[in-house]
Amino acid sequence: MKPKKQQLDSLTSLGNISRRALVKRLSLGSLGLYLGAKSLRADTETLTCPDCDMRPWPMNRPPQIEEIPFEFQPPSPPPPLPQAHKLEWRRYEPNVNDWGPGPWPTVVLLHEGEFEGGSPFGQAIQIMVAPELQAAGYYVLVPSWRLAPCGLITNQQCHNNTPDGKKSGRPPQQSDDVKAIIRAARAEANCLGDKVGVVGGSAGATHAVWVALDTNSSGSVWPFWTTIDRADVACCLSGAYLFSDRTTELYTPAIDFAGIIQNYTGTSDLTTQEALSPTKLVKPPSQFPFKPILLINTRRDSMPYNQIVDMQAALEGVGLMEGDDFRVITIPSSSGHAFEYWDNLDGQEPNEQLISEDVKDYLAAVLGP
Repeated sequence: MKPKKQQLDSLTSLGNISRRALVKRLSLGSLGLYLGAKSLRADTETLTCPDCDMRPWPMNRPPQIEEIPFEFQPPSPPPPLPQAHKLEWRRYEPNVNDWGPGPWPTVVLLHEGEFEGGSPFGQAIQIMVAPELQAAGYYVLVPSWRLAPCGLITNQQCHNNTPDGKKSGRPPQQSDDVKAIIRAARAEANCLGDKVGVVGGSAGATHAVWVALDTNSSGSVWPFWTTIDRADVACCLSGAYLFSDRTTELYTPAIDFAGIIQNYTGTSDLTTQEALSPTKLVKPPSQFPFKPILLINTRRDSMPYNQIVDMQAALEGVGLMEGDDFRVITIPSSSGHAFEYWDNLDGQEPNEQLISEDVKDYLAAVLGP
């Protein structure tokens, strides 16, 4: 997308810290680190640059946390059971001086979190990724969903080994949350042409591809999902796609993939894990119109490399073509993970560019200006 007039870079000079160093300092690391709930939920925190000259971040204050519209919220059980968890988001509107008044192309941005942690309300995507997409003319929605531990999503049961905790944030709760968020995004008055793209990192990438592929209807049951609700385009950074894959890598990934997946699915049975995988959602394009998908990873990713191979194989197995229907980017000689490499070169010759530009180009080809 090109701006309607020359616009200033929304992320101006960072003083003594580079943007790439900023990502390393603020990202979730290799999947699972998250900040404390108190600092993430507080809207009065001071955004300053750690370990440098303590000047404020070169950005405007992030938008307030809001509940998504009531009609898309999960239903509450009857009393005396506690109220259901609440889904919330932050809304980033493009500068009207650059892009004119809304509606605008809309992007839902899904955070990382090792399938159990993380938060959308205080990490690197709030400092760099969301504002950069906003500056490119996108209406960006950064939601909460049941990856977060208790305290980060209002009224969510703690994700732990208690009977209730074992059900909290497990399939299909996480994908149902994202489905409700996609439907809420389409209903936004600021959403141009009822078109919605989704960008996700790590576990967020898994659920980004989920809402692009899932043609299964939930009927009259929340989240009231149908095939026409699917995201129009998905950009997936370091996702997990075939939960049962235990291929031995040529390097040692920095996560316990088997343990994370067992925790997420609630089972060690590989047949069940396979059945719960996004690869099982892939269907021939003759049955359902395919939604374009951009798959990105690094050659020594924290997420096992063969996860992206699995998804590519599943797509090609139903006759979809890499380059035409979907695109795969693997950054060579890198061990970055998800939004860590947002500002890295993609290593794709002869037209090498930043991963952020790859994502924006892919979104623009579907969503338009």
